[in-house]
Amino acid sequence: MAFDSETFANLSSPPQATLIVKQGAQIGIQFPVTAEVTIIGREETCDIVIQDAEASRRHTQLSWEGNAFVVRDMGSTNGTFVNGTQITTTRTLTSGDTIGLGQTSLVLEIQQSDSFEPVEYGPAAQEYHGPEATTGLKQLVARPNQKWWMGGCGCLVLLCGCLVIGPIVLQSMGIINLAELNQLLGF
Repeated sequence: MAFDSETFANLSSPPQATLIVKQGAQIGIQFPVTAEVTIIGREETCDIVIQDAEASRRHTQLSWEGNAFVVRDMGSTNGTFVNGTQITTTRTLTSGDTIGLGQTSLVLEIQQSDSFEPVEYGPAAQEYHGPEATTGLKQLVARPNQKWWMGGCGCLVLLCGCLVIGPIVLQSMGIINLAELNQLLGF
């Protein structure tokens, strides 16, 4: 169902909306749009942090102006695209429009009813206390914890390396004899 600005003509504050990552490193992640102005970019202080090396630190601004969502590029290096077309001025959005920045595509979904029930598109959401936490507000945002994941993989690689290469190094130093060790272990 398409929503245009007339659908929301009597709203002074933005309707409940979600940006859903349809392409890029964070595919499936949902970002609720809860403020009248939302900054999107790579920088950790942005309202929506995009993990994309081709996105600028402060790339795009999504805002509720009058009775519509509008998007504008914030002087990014690679530009902002709406439905595949690069924008040079502000652009009014409707539900289902795609915002492209770097290698990431976000789809805007606007909720028509007062009850906001986000649709699960991918990895489970986790509670995130972003910059708005200082005002006491909470925002439910799914953010993959890639630092921990990469650290875990790094530890696994290091452990495997030690188990494989360690005995070879110890044999070359004359500390152990692998042939005797294999015979002792029954290999």
